[in-house]
Formats: sequence, C-alpha cells, structure tokens
Amino acid sequence: MSVTLTTTLFISSEYVKRTSVVDPNVDDKYIGTSIKRVQDIELMYLIGTGLLNEIDGQISAGTLTQLNTTLLNAHLAPFIRAFSICYLLEYDDLKITNKGIVRKNSDNSVSADQIDITRQINLYMAEAKFYAKRVELFLLQNITDYPLYINAGNAIDTIFPMRVGYDAGIHFTRRNRYVPFIERLRYPGYYGIQNENYY
Repeated sequence: MSVTLTTTLFISSEYVKRTSVVDPNVDDKYIGTSIKRVQDIELMYLIGTGLLNEIDGQISAGTLTQLNTTLLNAHLAPFIRAFSICYLLEYDDLKITNKGIVRKNSDNSVSADQIDITRQINLYMAEAKFYAKRVELFLLQNITDYPLYINAGNAIDTIFPMRVGYDAGIHFTRRNRYVPFIERLRYPGYYGIQNENYY
C-alpha cells in the first residue's frame, strides 16, 4: 500500500478548542492546517501507512468501524490534538503576507517571547509523546484487531510504524529552526539530535 496524504481531518478544530486551552477565537483554518500536518507527518510514522489510509478512507466514506472508532476517539484524537497545538504555537503569531513574513500585533495583548513559546511547545510535546506511547501499547495489545499496524504494505514508499520509542517531530536546535522529522532521521549528527541540543 502506497503512501497517500490524508483527505479528511480526523478531529475538528472545535474538539481542539473544547478540550484544550486554545482560545475559541483562534481561526479554524490555522487549527485545521496544524491537524492536517500532524496526520500527514507525525501520525503516519506512529501508526504506519496501512492503518492511516484505512482510517482516512473509512472517515471519508462514513463507514468507520467500531474498532477504528475506539482507536480514534480514545487514543489518536488526544495525540493529534496535543501535537497540533505544538504546530499551532510554532507559527500562530507569524503570518505570510504579500509584504513578507509579519508578526501579529494587538493593542489588547502582549506577544509571548520565544522562551515562553518554547516552554509551551515542550509541555504539549510531552503530552503528545505520552499519548503516542498509549497508542503504541494499545495497538500492540490488540494486534489481531489491527493487522495493518504490522502489515502496513509492501510498496517501496510504505511507511512502517516506529515502535522503538517515539521521537517527536518538532525540535528547535541551537539555530532555532524547525527540523523536519525525516531530516532528523537521515542526518541526526548534522542537527545535533543525539546530544539533545534543544532550547
């Protein structure tokens, strides 16, 4: 089974706002974009191509099975929520406009500095890792119900679940830049990841 990008959002922006400290006034478009990124990048490596594509297809067709409903509601949704907030925190105050990249400004609030933002990202990252481990253990415990978890496919671009620990996707190196998950896998020494050199 080949890698495909998800076509539906597994959770809603309303769910993120209702179950977290994200303000109700945050634009749904930005939350939705963060959710989509988590599904296509982080969730792909957590559950693999086969199971991700199955759930995505069932949601699109309105035929989500009871097993996958349990997996989604009890385990995947909290993981996606926590990780999507990490992405949201990383970019929420920056916007790309026709004048370049700008930082939002408000007369009624003071923007958090980089230390505050990084602290919040680390908190939600820890939460995401906790839920990732729960997903992993749940699927291993119920492997007969979720065979695609270990049989993700045989195409050359199939992504298999990473079941030896879990390394999250957002890191800030000494250069304070976003390091994509796949780049850290390919070149761990270049980014100093083995020494945990994060702010």
